[in-house]
Amino acid sequence: MATLDDIQKSLEDNRQRIYKKDYTFFNIEYIATLAKASIREGCNCRECCANTEKLALLASGYPELINSGEEGKRSLEDSMDNITKHLASEHGYARAGWYRALYSLVGMGAGLVVALIAVLLMGDRLANPKVVFLAVLFVAIFAGYVVGSRKDTTFKQNHKNL
Repeated sequence: MATLDDIQKSLEDNRQRIYKKDYTFFNIEYIATLAKASIREGCNCRECCANTEKLALLASGYPELINSGEEGKRSLEDSMDNITKHLASEHGYARAGWYRALYSLVGMGAGLVVALIAVLLMGDRLANPKVVFLAVLFVAIFAGYVVGSRKDTTFKQNHKNL
């Protein structure tokens, strides 16, 4: 079974074989993050054990995949997405910032509804309905951001953050 050090060494050795923008765009360092999570789950899960080997192959062969054209790039993205989905659904992992973004979106929706209700019900009595609308929306988005950040921090402390 491949170790995390082997995968990280392979990533660093092959780094010079692709363009820097491709390395950043395809988030190649995420392979090491996925490998760390798969190794942490160990061989208790057969799929995680197989994913560790697949990640070792990706780490050693990602320059060929990226430089081979669209099909290779799609294959790399699909492999990483499938491993991420498995870790999320079977083992409770989440991407960094996932809950912050989700709760901010929920806060935006709730704030939009509350702000519209407030402006429609009190429209003529408000001095400036646009300011009230934007203030309520801002508070709701900020509240969602704070709650989501706390949940992301909890995931990070439990080592369930990708």
